[in-house]
Amino acid sequence: MLYLPLLLDDAINLPNNAPFCILDLSQSHNHISGSSLLVNFLKLLCICFFIMWPIFNLSYAEQDYCVENRYVFDIGSGATKSVGIKFDKCANSVLNVLGQKDIHVKYQDCVNESKNGNISDQCIAEGIKAIEQIKEYYGTDCYHDKCYGVATAWARRIKNRSAILDNFKVHGLNIKVLSQYDEGKIGYEAAINATSFVSNLSPEYVLVLDVGGGSFQISGKDKDMKIAVYHGKYGVFNYANYIRKRLNIHTAYLTQYQYLEAVRITASLLKKDVGHFRWISDKNNNRAAKIIGIGSLLNLGLSKQIGLGPSISKDKLIAAISEFTGHNIEWTGKRFPRLPKEVAYNIQIAMILIYSIMDTFNIKEIYTIDASIASYIATTQEHKDEHDQT
Repeated sequence: MLYLPLLLDDAINLPNNAPFCILDLSQSHNHISGSSLLVNFLKLLCICFFIMWPIFNLSYAEQDYCVENRYVFDIGSGATKSVGIKFDKCANSVLNVLGQKDIHVKYQDCVNESKNGNISDQCIAEGIKAIEQIKEYYGTDCYHDKCYGVATAWARRIKNRSAILDNFKVHGLNIKVLSQYDEGKIGYEAAINATSFVSNLSPEYVLVLDVGGGSFQISGKDKDMKIAVYHGKYGVFNYANYIRKRLNIHTAYLTQYQYLEAVRITASLLKKDVGHFRWISDKNNNRAAKIIGIGSLLNLGLSKQIGLGPSISKDKLIAAISEFTGHNIEWTGKRFPRLPKEVAYNIQIAMILIYSIMDTFNIKEIYTIDASIASYIATTQEHKDEHDQT
């Protein structure tokens, strides 16, 4: 005698309170009225249901275990950047991109303005507001989904870092502060794994440039084929602050004399350390070398919003730098409508920094690609075990 829950009590004529479908499979007769064909069909249906139900349950359980939403917050010196994905960890594959959301938060400016090495409560509040807006955009509370966070140059420099990280934790984010080596290493791996264009290149001839708001990194394989990273002291915001103070500039854009002077000063700053990173220049002297540019400034700001395209040369940069001379923010809004106002004020100085980097390290051309630290961490969880808070 086989007892199964009655699912089709409307299709068979049993009392309303009958809790089970009763099929006596050992007898030639049955307790269910109806034609023989219908009875046999219902027998088969009940048997299949009985056999398959545990398998269906297992399938759903496995799917719940394998599939998860992941959200990564890259809390950079000039903006909080994020990416959301639906990820199958059993198949190690991205099922769907849930979105990308960036909000400008000028942490590095807060560091520049600090007199005691701590960033202000107002700056922290703006950072928390950005995180909450991003969480709202994805519809997550970061308790039921996987949320990861990393912070970069600005967080390496401040004194009240622990208090800020505790504040982030209250809002569901455990933040890892990446060392500059780890920032460069992850950037290199993100670039190498981003597109077939890069993966088809010989690794020994690839360099990756990432210019952020508070630092820049040049990463590549050294002579022992280990990832080496040049730790650039300046990013867009602390460099802009330094140049404006050094040349006493109070406008958005520099004159031709001022930008040539800025190039001279920057070359002097960068060349102090270049001797320790001779492998970069040596690599660039090889015709097979490719310099890959990642990050929002190169791939979005210059390549797309300014319109320099995916390949950026020194000649293109000089022409673009010169075009801003004598103009103001209002002109920029009309000339480059895709460029956010938060970026427009420092965009000329940012290009001067990039030109100086290229000139110092003998970089002839930068090939920009759509790769980011946040996207790479989302698929690999690279930061979880490897990176500390130093």
